[in-house]
Amino acid sequence: MVRSVKRLSSGAKCAESSQFAGSYWFMGLSIFLVLAWLDLYQRKGVPRPYALNMQVERPSSISSRLLPSVPEGSGAGRRRRNRLQVVVLLAAMVSLLAYCGWFVGGSTGIVWAIVAGVLMLSAVRRLQVAPLLRAMDARPLRSGEIEELDIAVATLCARAGLSSVPYIYRIEEALPLAFSMSDAETAVIVVSDGLLAGFTLEELCGILAHEIAHLRHGDLLLLQIGLVLRLLTRLLARLGLFIVLLGLVLNVLSVAQFNLLSLAILVTAPVAMSLLALTLSREREAEADLEAANLTGDPLSLASALIKLRRWQAWQLRQMFPTGRIFYLPTLLRDHPPTEKRIRRLREMVQS
Repeated sequence: MVRSVKRLSSGAKCAESSQFAGSYWFMGLSIFLVLAWLDLYQRKGVPRPYALNMQVERPSSISSRLLPSVPEGSGAGRRRRNRLQVVVLLAAMVSLLAYCGWFVGGSTGIVWAIVAGVLMLSAVRRLQVAPLLRAMDARPLRSGEIEELDIAVATLCARAGLSSVPYIYRIEEALPLAFSMSDAETAVIVVSDGLLAGFTLEELCGILAHEIAHLRHGDLLLLQIGLVLRLLTRLLARLGLFIVLLGLVLNVLSVAQFNLLSLAILVTAPVAMSLLALTLSREREAEADLEAANLTGDPLSLASALIKLRRWQAWQLRQMFPTGRIFYLPTLLRDHPPTEKRIRRLREMVQS
């Protein structure tokens, strides 16, 4: 144990910097494989195993309610910039994880960290949607129950180039909610009764198009990768700090033996990884807004839906804190961009 702690202390002092530099090829290869997987995922749209709950119908009366979609070529520059931002964020997250792995076990620690990440991601991808739906007491929206909504979802999926239409589930909840989930076999969009009752068809189309954009571009996979990287980084950072404290308790190490910058990175790594994951989520949410506006051809309807959602959030906060002042989290700590910014970007699409 003492010998192991001494070896780790020398690693913390960057004595193994040459090994760390030599392992950069492994980090680069891992990032390349992740990005190649994401690119393949995006090119295919929704994977083939996703089940169909209805055939894509030709729009009838809904055709007069849905505006023509924006041509696919528009916004290409914006998409490239957003893709570059995603690449940079993922590279930063993988590098931070690799550094924590190196601090704990040198080059071998990097290899084991990445192997553990791949295994954890595979396990997360195998999680089934059905138990979550049962826990929420969600029930499927039967075909024809809300006929116009069925046709709208099928039309939006056809515009998005998806090979199948996700299942629509509803939950008994007064607050307006909508989110998407998926596993290896099923794609699901969950909506609440409050959303169905309090929003117009055009606003519902904008919200559903937002969720379809998430499914189209593999955003759920991106967020799962962020979750795995965050959990592994937290685990390795705590393990590294435990080893340092153990060495100090056993009088094998002294604080002077450690590089203070290495210790600072180790302490702040979990927080930094969480902030990077939140940034990744905000980027994908902002892009999904613009993609939804392109699919519906009606940015103002989605902006109107966001205004209603903001009012509901303000009302909910007033119910929770009737005598207090409403406090909103800083943008840095949010997983969605500020609603005002989202609305402004949608309105700018109309003006341009």
